[in-house]
Amino acid sequence: ISGTVTLLGDNPVVTDVALELFGDVEQIVYPNSDGTYSFVDLPAGNYVIVPSLEGYIFEPTERVYVPLDSDWTEQDFVGDPGIRGGSGEPCFVATAAYGTPASKEVDTLRLFRDKYLLTNRPGAAFVQAYYRFSPPVARFIAARAPLRTAVRALLAPAVAVAKLALGSSLAQVAGVIGAAFLAVGILVGAHRRRARPVVR
Repeated sequence: ISGTVTLLGDNPVVTDVALELFGDVEQIVYPNSDGTYSFVDLPAGNYVIVPSLEGYIFEPTERVYVPLDSDWTEQDFVGDPGIRGGSGEPCFVATAAYGTPASKEVDTLRLFRDKYLLTNRPGAAFVQAYYRFSPPVARFIAARAPLRTAVRALLAPAVAVAKLALGSSLAQVAGVIGAAFLAVGILVGAHRRRARPVVR
């Protein structure tokens, strides 16, 4: 796997960028002074490359190879110090599960985030926490096909709710969420009553 790393901004040092490889083989490489990098002699398998440099957001945020069964060139990354979160940021776990940030499910979750989470303080705090903790989880998921399948199944209800929310008014969304919590409460209460031992 080979490509080039480009950093935007004033006097960036491209050799400081860490390119972490996760999967069947794990490595860290740093670009040459001209920005080129390569991972060589990798066996066939599943891999994820994630670039990182403090203060920079990269496009793409990662590259996934499931599986890697041939040589890949021009696997480029561009780092931008001007991006600071918000609309357009990746949904790391969903992207890992569906294999591409362009999937309709990832796009639905991204739109839900922008419309219903980033527009209020609790939602924005949740998104910031998600960005802080989800990348290593996403890397772990992306390199394991069975786990990606399981996560897609777990995300299916969230995608369905997001689709419903995006096509509904805020009052309708609140009603659906309230009904869902009520249903869960009823089920939990019924389970507890059933599990309670009978005293004779």
